[in-house]
Amino acid sequence: MSRPEDISGERSIPLRRKASPRVRDEDLAGVLEELPPKARQLRAEVEKVVVGQSAAVDAVLYAILSRGHCLPVSVPGLAKTLLVRSMARR
Repeated sequence: MSRPEDISGERSIPLRRKASPRVRDEDLAGVLEELPPKARQLRAEVEKVVVGQSAAVDAVLYAILSRGHCLPVSVPGLAKTLLVRSMARR
């Protein structure tokens, strides 16, 4: 089976997502108890860098926590790139 080629004609290696570790039922309560404080801490850290964009920070955080996708769209200069980079660093 041949590998897919990208636009430049070079062969590319398909990216594979790592499977999330399975959580046993006994551990689930502990994981769920730890989640809200960690989410608040992440939000607080990102809001130190991205000021005045709490709705955007919440939207990206919800997408991350739900393992979904998020496409920040707005006028230029509202720190969309900074927001995404800050989330990735934390």
